[in-house]
Amino acid sequence: MRYKGNKLVLDSGCEVLFDHGLKDVLEFGEIFVVLLSIPVGTTYNRNVFGISKADGRVLWQIQPTASIVMPTNDNPYVGIGRKEDGAVSATTFDGITVYLDPISGKEVRKWSWTK
Repeated sequence: MRYKGNKLVLDSGCEVLFDHGLKDVLEFGEIFVVLLSIPVGTTYNRNVFGISKADGRVLWQIQPTASIVMPTNDNPYVGIGRKEDGAVSATTFDGITVYLDPISGKEVRKWSWTK
């Protein structure tokens, strides 16, 4: 697998195109979790996807998380990670972290910092 710009190319040669550039891609078994890089001034709060390694199908797309500090609710995800329990972590611009099941994309827990 490789990626450049807005294109993910699977080992099979299958190409998956996205609306925005790819910022990060993590492998979870038979799924790639993809984080898109969202340009400043663009509201796109569902920028994490689960992609089938076999055929490039979009298996799930993250649900938006309302901003706790931005009045416009422009709160894109800016980072993804792998937790010890196998969950995907997805952190928003204003510090909310959502933990997802990598297979279904369903939220399993959420954490946020407060001042």
